[in-house]
Amino acid sequence: MLWKPRPGTGGSGEILCRGERNCNFIEYPLSRITLSRLMPLFLKHGRSEGVFGLIREIIVLQCKLDNLDEQDFYFQKGQENHRDRLESLKEEYARLLEMINNNGVHFFLEQLAGKENDIRKITSKRGISTHDQIALRALQDQIEEYQNILHIKGKLGGLKPIDEFMSNEYILKEIFS
Repeated sequence: MLWKPRPGTGGSGEILCRGERNCNFIEYPLSRITLSRLMPLFLKHGRSEGVFGLIREIIVLQCKLDNLDEQDFYFQKGQENHRDRLESLKEEYARLLEMINNNGVHFFLEQLAGKENDIRKITSKRGISTHDQIALRALQDQIEEYQNILHIKGKLGGLKPIDEFMSNEYILKEIFS
């Protein structure tokens, strides 16, 4: 059995009584822990922000590092880690820039169709195992990323260096909206 303190009874996690039925605890059986409750722990949960999210993170982190004296003490203390993170993000963006700009819309449509076909294969099975559910979620994330790339190719024609994004007001509005 799992035990959780009732709100308002000193519920900071300390044990108020040991196994007695009259204590201020609510009982939670282990049987309530299901795969659907655990899946978000194993998988990226929620909608991916894709390329625009990556660009947004780079721009915000770069601006914070450029204005270090305006940041709080903890950010300043971790400035070396933030610089490493920024370099890592820029490397990831460079890989995406190359992939998106070196391939046409047709390539991404083929990739999208292939992933959708893989999803149909998995979901057509009689029963879906835990492994299949994880693979299904990974395929859905990849489909979402390809759709995001197609949106960018349609809207902007491709990716540009970060410096160009920072100087283009239209693109900045698109990224931060």
